[in-house]
Amino acid sequence: MRERTKRWWIAALALVGALVLAWAWELVWQAVTQLFFGLLVALAALPLARRLETRLKPGLAASLAVTSLSASAVLSLALLAPLLISQIRQLTALLPGLYATAEGLVRQGERWLADNGVVMDEGLKQNLLHRGQELLGAAAPTVLAWFGGAAGNLGKWLLAPMFAFYFVRDRKLIG
Repeated sequence: MRERTKRWWIAALALVGALVLAWAWELVWQAVTQLFFGLLVALAALPLARRLETRLKPGLAASLAVTSLSASAVLSLALLAPLLISQIRQLTALLPGLYATAEGLVRQGERWLADNGVVMDEGLKQNLLHRGQELLGAAAPTVLAWFGGAAGNLGKWLLAPMFAFYFVRDRKLIG
């Protein structure tokens, strides 16, 4: 009888654990990804930390290694930002030309259809134009949502050096 009660409790705890995991899946997934990014930063900082540990305490060596890695990443981004902005400006300058090219391709397609016996009445043209506008209109919120998601994921990148510090400093205890 006692064995049966023990199995029931194990099954009940497994069910409760599964329900909690299903309910908090998004939070669990965010925690796992933040720890993963921290682990990646720790792996990148580990060689420098090992070298510094020959002369410094492990906590100070880990702190210097993660700080120098983070500073080099921020510096790299700061150096790449003007190039990225320049590329975006060039792209926006090219957009009117791309629009004109697309318009020419549409006219060429209309001529090809007319030459092959397909009549493009105004209703069909308006329908195609409306559909194209819908597609472009749907693309803008998607791009904005992507940038919003990237900004939301910034927290993962900001927590990564903190996790990396503890991973590097306490790697012998963790192992």
